[in-house]
Amino acid sequence: AQMSGWAPMVAAVMGPAYAGPAMFTAMADFVPVVKGTGWLGMASPKLVKAGTGEEISHEELAGSAVQARAGAIDLECEDDADCIMMIKKFLSYLPSNAVAPLPLKESDDPSDRLCAELRDVISDERRRAYDVKKVVNVLCDEGTFFELRPGFAKNLVTGFGRLAGLPVGIMANQPLIFAGTLDAAACSKAAHFLSTC
Repeated sequence: AQMSGWAPMVAAVMGPAYAGPAMFTAMADFVPVVKGTGWLGMASPKLVKAGTGEEISHEELAGSAVQARAGAIDLECEDDADCIMMIKKFLSYLPSNAVAPLPLKESDDPSDRLCAELRDVISDERRRAYDVKKVVNVLCDEGTFFELRPGFAKNLVTGFGRLAGLPVGIMANQPLIFAGTLDAAACSKAAHFLSTC
């Protein structure tokens, strides 16, 4: 708790995390969960059965898909190796603490390049929706956009990217979902992301 806001906090859920361990994820800046083995919740299926008589699986109760839709996690990972790779990627955008310089990376992507492909993404017809993720991917240095919470509040896109090698936080309304309007879930997603930035 004393490091919150000072150093990047990561809580990887690679196995069962019920009750106390689940609380640690609420303080983290980044929570990746491994599909099929990572479960996150306040009560296990056994406790649910004891309290309600209902039988429910770990996946139905606390699996990564459930938590991604609820906005409790940042990413679903395929396996442990993928989870560790996503943690490294997340940390690559942040300094080691709040007063350290941002981690600049060399970029071959020219800062004055034209983005002609945006003409195909955004229509001249103002009422036609477009995919803002395509816009973000074009504007960022090639291959650097790292989306967070893609399964939650899809009307708002959040993540990190790089511009001329410098890490930036990106938040964009998604016109394809609810015309990009902000609801309570999107505002919660925005607040968490701004806090991380």
